[in-house]
Amino acid sequence: MNLATIKALIDSMAGSSRTEAECQEGAWTLKLTRTMPGTETLQQAARDGVPDEVSSQVVSPLYGIVHLQPSPDAPPFVSPGQKVAIGEPLCVIEAMKVFNHVTSERAGTIEAIVIGNGEEVEVGQLLMSIS
Repeated sequence: MNLATIKALIDSMAGSSRTEAECQEGAWTLKLTRTMPGTETLQQAARDGVPDEVSSQVVSPLYGIVHLQPSPDAPPFVSPGQKVAIGEPLCVIEAMKVFNHVTSERAGTIEAIVIGNGEEVEVGQLLMSIS
């Protein structure tokens, strides 16, 4: 199984609502599983009855191209020093022509944006931080 096939499977899964996928090629078997971002925190909080601290780091939920502005001639979604609310759009990640919005999981101030517009990002890669 080659890297391009694996990336295509990851991108395909990221653009859908599937939480599991399995692919077999020759002697190789690849099984992908995922949880939706934030569900672990919500599930734990429901069990404990106490909300957990939400991370100040914003990481990429999928592999793709990051867009820091909604269109080439529009201003960026956010900039350092800007205050954001929970659910506010921070950027968009394009994977296989599907645009996935990354939203803020906490209220605060954009501390730093560590990725450039149009750059390729990996799953879990740091995008920005919120204080």
